[in-house]
Amino acid sequence: MTLTLENIDTAVGFAALGLSGVMLKATENAGFTEPKPIQVQAIPPQLEGRDILGIAQTGSGKTAAFSLPILAAIVGLGTRRKPRTARALILAPTRELAVQIEEMIRVLAKGLHISTALVLGGGVFFTLYEWHLTLADVPWWARILNGLFMSVTARTAGFNTIDYGAASDGTNFLTILLMFIGGSPGSTAGGLKTTTIALIGLLAWSRLRGQPRTSVLNRTVPDETIQRAVGLFVVAFGLVTAAIFVLTTTEIGVVTHVEAEAGFLRYMFEAVSAFNTVGLSMGVTDELSGPGRVVAVLLMYIGRVGPLTFAAAIALPRQRRTAFRYAYEDVVIG
Repeated sequence: MTLTLENIDTAVGFAALGLSGVMLKATENAGFTEPKPIQVQAIPPQLEGRDILGIAQTGSGKTAAFSLPILAAIVGLGTRRKPRTARALILAPTRELAVQIEEMIRVLAKGLHISTALVLGGGVFFTLYEWHLTLADVPWWARILNGLFMSVTARTAGFNTIDYGAASDGTNFLTILLMFIGGSPGSTAGGLKTTTIALIGLLAWSRLRGQPRTSVLNRTVPDETIQRAVGLFVVAFGLVTAAIFVLTTTEIGVVTHVEAEAGFLRYMFEAVSAFNTVGLSMGVTDELSGPGRVVAVLLMYIGRVGPLTFAAAIALPRQRRTAFRYAYEDVVIG
């Protein structure tokens, strides 16, 4: 019987989706009785080794929809499983969602001898940088909490609990990096997106190892996807760099570094925050001149609609394809 949303009521729980043995026990441990619609549609094709793209509302069972097939695949490896090796990588747009996913997988993986690791970046460095500066007047637990909050808000919310104008250069530069990276695809966060940065890193790693293809976790990323990631990074980096150049010229002028009073970092912060629609500032937004405000508005607009979408909209009409190509001409690199 082919399982659909229409005959789900007559199906026998998760066993009808293809799960068996220890995986059915895992669903019992988690308190699951009947599969949700997203699980009905997502679990069977994943167990068959097919890639899927799914979307569902909050609380609809999405986490179990992809976690159960992952755990089933790992369990299926049997004696081929190597200790202390990663078998799955899950990217989440926010820290809160990452914690929720890890907690759910821990429940499902109970008794399966599978461990999970939650990687939280940024919060430790923010806490260390600001421990004796902007966080010096709050209790120790509040310092840690603020450090974690700063690492999240730089990529999603845009709220601030400290004065970034009084923060250390290390904190502000780390915030710039997190703002530029942004959140994950499908979220409302700005930035290049975590997958774009991950693909560029994987591309570099593959080239260093002399591999012509970009592969990870026994999967090869299509060349077209890699090209889009590199193109997005180049366009975004070029736009932000040009904006920083314009802002430092219009707002600071031609003065020495001492006379500028470290203004470069402030306007770099402003440009990156505007492009990635974060909403953070080191306190110079109100002081921007007319041209500076125009630059900020353009950055926010392009960053919101997407640099590649904007570039495609203003690009010249595509010329008719020809049945030939020009001769190759190599270029020395490095």
